[in-house]
Amino acid sequence: MFDLRKIYTPIIFVGILLSQVIPTFGAYLGFAGNWIPYTTGFSVTAVGVLLYIFEERTIEDRITKYSFFLYWVVAVVHTIALMIFFSDLSNYAEYADLFRWFTVPVFILAGVAYAKKADSPLRGGYVLGLTLIIFTLLLFADFIANGAWSSIQKLYKTRTMGFGRFPGNWNYPYNMSVALFFYILVLGLGWQQMKSWTASFFSALGILICVLLIVIGQSRGSLAALFGTSVLFFAYRLFRVNVTKRFRVNGRVVVPVGIIGGSIILAFAAFGLSFFDLVQQFGKRYLQFANLAAALESSGRGKEIAQMTQYLSEYPASLLIGFGPIRSVEFWVQNLLLYVLRYGVVGLILYVFWIPGMTVASVYFHSKSRLVRRMTMGYLAWIIFIILNSVSHDMFSHFRFLPIFYFVTGLILGVQSRGDL
Repeated sequence: MFDLRKIYTPIIFVGILLSQVIPTFGAYLGFAGNWIPYTTGFSVTAVGVLLYIFEERTIEDRITKYSFFLYWVVAVVHTIALMIFFSDLSNYAEYADLFRWFTVPVFILAGVAYAKKADSPLRGGYVLGLTLIIFTLLLFADFIANGAWSSIQKLYKTRTMGFGRFPGNWNYPYNMSVALFFYILVLGLGWQQMKSWTASFFSALGILICVLLIVIGQSRGSLAALFGTSVLFFAYRLFRVNVTKRFRVNGRVVVPVGIIGGSIILAFAAFGLSFFDLVQQFGKRYLQFANLAAALESSGRGKEIAQMTQYLSEYPASLLIGFGPIRSVEFWVQNLLLYVLRYGVVGLILYVFWIPGMTVASVYFHSKSRLVRRMTMGYLAWIIFIILNSVSHDMFSHFRFLPIFYFVTGLILGVQSRGDL
């Protein structure tokens, strides 16, 4: 009998890959803007999901079922009600959120289907992450080859130039840092599972390059997120050491990190950029957060909060339920407060935190696989990084973020049911 999963699992893989790659080349292919690239990746993924449903005839996972109800019923009714009350319904851009709600459960189910039916879903996820890492590094190499390194030098030495944009970097450095942190987690998981020195070396190299790109991006939100997530990680590891009373240092880990760390310092020296200047500038960025009020004012976040407070004072109840996607109003919040403005605190919890929170709790506390629990902790670290980074920009409505994030959410839900991991 023909095995249908041999068709739809590669289709899902290609659909998610396209969702990350096509936006880079969209202008060259006639796919200008965000919608056509996003719809292309979604359409291919949806074909694989429909084939999965055709074979299975049902959706068994409880959280996946709940996501369809949440995003196809609750979020749609909520959005339409707010649009009717606060909008004249003439601005077509305000309907964008309705399409986003429609796509989210499909990406979740794509991850579940891939996890349950692929021969080796974790290897496939690692290959996907590695492919995107190579893709990003090739774009960065092309960027540097066009003479951009002098701009980086000037940024770190005089702080008179901004940096962050190069083809395929999610438009802004704080956007790209979310992808880079995901790549770090993918490499870190692969590093733990692979036993060869070669794999350890290239995983360590990839991780350090991704960290370096986050630092070069010079987004304060990204730097704070990287620092905060790292502190929480080490605090968790310290807690685990105290509980288990075991502490091991593996030479397979220490040696590559030492070699590659030294190589990065030499690379900076070769390009005429002092590594100590980098550390100094990096430290100054963090010290700005010692005075929170000054940091908010300098970054423009204080002004955004003041504007939002004034706007909400006219409709206090909207702090809970929001105003809807009011794009016709001359007011723009570019961080996670955007969800509070659109859908209130209730919407922020329901549409942003609820499904990831249920996923982490369900998988971590019910899975018998140590590997799956590690994946779940990595997923939680990614969520924390995104939230901390969202002081600069809202990621949960980003066209390239949605497919990969909710695919990984479904992937974690799906691997929980497998007994071979």
